[in-house]
Amino acid sequence: MKITFKTSSLFAALECAAKKDIRYYLQGINIQIKKIGVGMVYGCDGHMLFAGQLPYDGDYVAELNIIIPCDAVKRLDKKLELTELEHDGQTYMLGGARFVPVDGKYPDTARVIPDIQYNIDQTPGSFDPALLVRARAALALYLGTKPKDVFGFIQRGSDSAVMHAGTNECLVVVMPMRATHEAPYAGFNRSYM
Repeated sequence: MKITFKTSSLFAALECAAKKDIRYYLQGINIQIKKIGVGMVYGCDGHMLFAGQLPYDGDYVAELNIIIPCDAVKRLDKKLELTELEHDGQTYMLGGARFVPVDGKYPDTARVIPDIQYNIDQTPGSFDPALLVRARAALALYLGTKPKDVFGFIQRGSDSAVMHAGTNECLVVVMPMRATHEAPYAGFNRSYM
């Protein structure tokens, strides 16, 4: 098997993958192919999930579900437009370098990504700003947009939120923080200004 796809897709998923986590299977990106010509790429750290379509060229692949270690993706040249994934039955190669896939089962991403009907009513939630910055960076990498571009953000209160680009090719699901206080914002006391 030898397939070629956009390098930026892998780096977008890497942006949301776990860096150091006891759940070793999150320290990589997941490529799943279930249809001819297009697969999916995922990156997850337990607090956020990147999901993007992964169109590919090359050999016919009936099915593929592999976790590529973060280190193997980091070795790729970000400037390359396309990257090859090869498997000869024994060894895997990404961009010409050998790697050993992470032995584990990736989380069920279909369970995490909310259906479109649940994105209608928005309720504000509390989110870690660092996660939102990483989510925006992942979408910008995937889409090849400018770093300052703004993306839609659908909040659902204490349920997961979705950052998206208005297309059905990629999104980032972000889990909210549990608020330590439930008091509404009462305004700032201006008498001390």
